[in-house]
Amino acid sequence: MTVVVRSAPSLDVASLPQGVQRLRVRILEAARRRDVEDLRVPLGWNEVPPLFGRGQKAEADPIAVLKDRSFDRRGEEMLAILEAVLTSAFVRTVQGPTISFVWPVFPVVPEVAALPRQRLAPWRCVRFADLRATAPGGGPLVHRTSIGEDGTWHYFWTEPSVL
Repeated sequence: MTVVVRSAPSLDVASLPQGVQRLRVRILEAARRRDVEDLRVPLGWNEVPPLFGRGQKAEADPIAVLKDRSFDRRGEEMLAILEAVLTSAFVRTVQGPTISFVWPVFPVVPEVAALPRQRLAPWRCVRFADLRATAPGGGPLVHRTSIGEDGTWHYFWTEPSVL
């Protein structure tokens, strides 16, 4: 079993490797324009598209998946969630030889969500359709994303959060 080592939560985006910073900025630009098609550029930087749901087929069009998961069917909800996720605190994770950066910290470091000033923050990362869903620990199903140290976007999916 591989041990996962996590850093303390951070908001210091300047400390991120260049490739991670570049991808994060490009995703945020698309999210702020609220046009899901703008994600095609950063998606094209990966050899393999990131996963937007467990069990997603490799040949699935990631833009179509985001549109389908969004209550408005245009992807705007998912873009708003991406913006909330990528402007939250992150952690650096090391699992064997793999280093990645994970946003937000809530599903990974649940005690952060329990802080009084952070209690509402996880809800910005929840899909409208998941508002009534409850994770096993009682918290919401929070979206999280991971970007590898080399700037590869790994995934953007839901994780249970404890409140």
